[in-house]
Amino acid sequence: ESLTPLKAYVFRDGLARLCTEKYAAPSSGNLNNTFVHLTNYHLNKDSENFKNADTFDQMTKSSKRSIRTALHQLKSQNNDFRSDRFWAEVDDIVA
Repeated sequence: ESLTPLKAYVFRDGLARLCTEKYAAPSSGNLNNTFVHLTNYHLNKDSENFKNADTFDQMTKSSKRSIRTALHQLKSQNNDFRSDRFWAEVDDIVA
């Protein structure tokens, strides 16, 4: 196939990676704290706050969870959250 037109596919069953420390706006005092600003697994797995999901039930509290779980949690915390709008925005960004 050609790259013209370019086709992009969005996988809707991926992973959500979360920071292991609560977010704080960047400041001179926390810029070096990668656990606050980066979701990279390689960095966060060394944090004392990293939580691994060994079972499906632990998925809602883990540092790495399915996107479906993360979206369900967002909906349970905010009735105005709609996953269809989330995916529409993702699609707009990719396109």
